[in-house]
Amino acid sequence: MPGGNVISKEPEITICVLTFGEHPALARQVLGSIQAHCPRSRYRMVVGANAVGDATARLLREYHQAGHIDHLISSPTNLNKCPMMRLMFERVDTEFIWWFDDDSYITSSSALGK
Repeated sequence: MPGGNVISKEPEITICVLTFGEHPALARQVLGSIQAHCPRSRYRMVVGANAVGDATARLLREYHQAGHIDHLISSPTNLNKCPMMRLMFERVDTEFIWWFDDDSYITSSSALGK
């Protein structure tokens, strides 16, 4: 329809979240903020888990099994940020990428726009 808004059925954004170590509270905060402030239909999510502890690994598996994470990449050893980032970016097929370390989070529902 000319002049009408076109709504894409595919997400334009992949949100990448890098987690590290035994910090389940940080992982819960970043993932929960995305879930609370961004409509799930608007993004794909890729999470990297670098040498996470048991509690963090359980939390990430729960989010993945519930469908909140599209791709979960786990390494028992710390690959460091850039090597894990490369693995995560291999899963990206959207136009845009948002990157979050586990100590960052979204505070507003307007972050993704309308």
